[in-house]
Amino acid sequence: MKTTNQATGTSFAPLGALTLADARAELATLKRERAIIDARIIAIVGHIDSLATAERPEFAVPERELMAHAGMSSREARDAVARSLVTESAPQLADALAKGDTTAAHLDAVGRGLKIAGADRDAFLAHMPHLATAATTMSIGDFNTLVKDTAKAVQSDGGLALFEQQQRQTYIKTWTDHEGMLQVRGQFDPISGAAFTSLVEQQKERMFHSGDREVPVNVAPGIEPNDHRRAHALLALINHSPATDDIARPQRAEVVVHIDLATLTG
Repeated sequence: MKTTNQATGTSFAPLGALTLADARAELATLKRERAIIDARIIAIVGHIDSLATAERPEFAVPERELMAHAGMSSREARDAVARSLVTESAPQLADALAKGDTTAAHLDAVGRGLKIAGADRDAFLAHMPHLATAATTMSIGDFNTLVKDTAKAVQSDGGLALFEQQQRQTYIKTWTDHEGMLQVRGQFDPISGAAFTSLVEQQKERMFHSGDREVPVNVAPGIEPNDHRRAHALLALINHSPATDDIARPQRAEVVVHIDLATLTG
């Protein structure tokens, strides 16, 4: 038998009768109801703020009203006002919250994203349709990561977007160590890096399926067989003609020999 809360009219089943499945279902329902209440509070905050106009001379400070009449702490009141400001920039999230499809925490994540984006907020807001959809399906942890990554991706430095920065930071460096082994180090922007990885992996697979699978990979301790294959795949790509994938250029090491005149004529 359910009991009814006299203040709200909401009916609840006795706790002792709840199974784990029942408890989970009720939590999901309460989550939606809390979201709807949060959305209503945010809407009221916006309405109170709009009262200070020439047509409506009544003036009220939203934070004070929330503390006095909603029983909020000063921090809770500030959070509610901040959420109201976020919904002005992201009305899609306000709609989702009003339907109970997302949470106030997701709205807070977008607020933090706007701060990260800074002067590039318009570029960040261009992603809002995608973010609003994600807010209805993703956990707050995953959504927070998505928002941060999106905000950082649109940031610019003196007009230089993040991707352009990554392109400028692309490099490759080689040197020979004390054992005579060639060492390679570098980094690539995401697009070039994806193309590089794809080519190497495709070549590795071609080598594997053309007969490499039958040949035991003999590698030194600490070297992964697939890393060994990737090294040979990269060499195969380097030594193939740009015009075709079938004609290999002969491998050769370029050696420069310096002979002085005295040695030559002595």
